[in-house]
Amino acid sequence: MVRTLLADRFKLVTHKETIEWPIYALVVAKKDGRLGQRLHPSDCVAGRRLDGSGPSRPCNLRQGPGVFLGDGVSLSILAGDLTSEVKRRVVDRTGLVGIFDIDLRWMPDVQQLGPSPQTAPPVDPDAPSIFTAPQEDGHSP
Repeated sequence: MVRTLLADRFKLVTHKETIEWPIYALVVAKKDGRLGQRLHPSDCVAGRRLDGSGPSRPCNLRQGPGVFLGDGVSLSILAGDLTSEVKRRVVDRTGLVGIFDIDLRWMPDVQQLGPSPQTAPPVDPDAPSIFTAPQEDGHSP
């Protein structure tokens, strides 16, 4: 309806077009499906354990240049964060459901190394590239 109004009043001409954009996919890298050492299912759900036992553990997310540390985080959130890092859309195609504790560290792009928030952990100068780091954790963009 709006398109017709704009065409009638302002002589606006439009066309629809499908454009394919390159993306990265976060996929399970290990053939046996095991998770890497720095990625494991989380027992954190809004500050309480899934099984209801034990003291509650608060969920949190800390990220900065070269660091993504999350407790109780879905892999789609990780993919969204990696999107801003690699300047290309990253989609979660792992097929893994649920929430995870993630400790992912990589050498950030030199342009990202400006002043970082004090809550961000320090950057490891020996850290792998952003493309190698997830593979070491059992996943690959």
